[in-house]
Amino acid sequence: MEQELYTENIQKEIIKQLKTANTSIFVAVAWLTDDAIFNLLCQQSKKGIKVELLLINDSNNNKTKINYKKLDESGGEVHFVNPKEDGAIMHHKFCIIDDSVVINGSYNWTKNAHHNDENITITWGANKLAKEFKKKFEEIKLRVIEENLRLCKKAILRLKLIKIFWELEENEEISKQVNIIKNAIKNIETITVRKSPLIKFPVIKSIISIIKKLEIGQYKEAIELIDNDTIDQAMNTIRSAILSARLSGGDWRELAKDKDLLATTRPSTAKKERIIIED
Repeated sequence: MEQELYTENIQKEIIKQLKTANTSIFVAVAWLTDDAIFNLLCQQSKKGIKVELLLINDSNNNKTKINYKKLDESGGEVHFVNPKEDGAIMHHKFCIIDDSVVINGSYNWTKNAHHNDENITITWGANKLAKEFKKKFEEIKLRVIEENLRLCKKAILRLKLIKIFWELEENEEISKQVNIIKNAIKNIETITVRKSPLIKFPVIKSIISIIKKLEIGQYKEAIELIDNDTIDQAMNTIRSAILSARLSGGDWRELAKDKDLLATTRPSTAKKERIIIED
C-alpha cells in the first residue's frame, strides 16, 4: 500500500487518478460543480467504466450550470442525498477507483475549492480501505433509493384521493394533490434497481402518463385511467424494487425486520417483478 498527501494542484491530481480507472469510479462528495471533473466522469462512463455519484440535494448543486442528467445518459448514476431528519447532511469527500485506490480529504469538488487551502490523501493498493468506503457508499445509496421509492409509493396512493376529489367536484384539491405528487416523483428518473430504470416498468409508465395528464389539467382523461388494479400493480412494483435494492445491498437484517414490506408483497407478483429487474 502506498499513500501520498497533496496540498497543491489538487484538481489536477484528482483528474489524473480518474483517468487511470479501468472498471469503476464511486464518488461521494457534498458538492460537485467542477465542469472538468464532471465531464471526465461522463467520458469514463461512456467507455464502459461503472461511474456512480452521490451528492447532497441542496441549492448549490441544484443551481449549478452542470447538467447532472448527462452522467445518467452516459450510462452512470447520480443520486441526490436529502438531509436527515435532524438536518445532518452527507458531507463526505471520498472517491474509490477500481476498488483499490482511495481519494479522501478536505477538498470539495467545486470551482471555488481551487482557491482554498485544502488537502487530499491518495492511497494506492488499498483494497481493505476501499472496501470500507464502498460499504459506506452503498449504505447511503440504499437510503436514497428507499427514500425515493417510498415517496413514489405515497404519490401513487394519492391518485386514489384525486379520484375521490373528482367525484366531489373539488378541483382545487386535485390541483394541490398534483403538486404534491410532482414533488414526490421528481427523482423517479434516477431510480435504478439492478440496472433497470424504474420508469421502464410498464405499470410505472402508465402511472407517469396519468400524472402528466393531471399536470396539464386533463382531469377527466386521467381519472378514467385510475383503477385499483393499476395502483395495486404499481404498489407491488415499488415494494419489489425496495426488496431488490435491499437484497443487492446485502441489507438482510433490515429486510428481516420489515414485516410490513414482506407481508404486503404478494409472492407471485414479487417474483415476476424481480425477473424484470434482473433482465
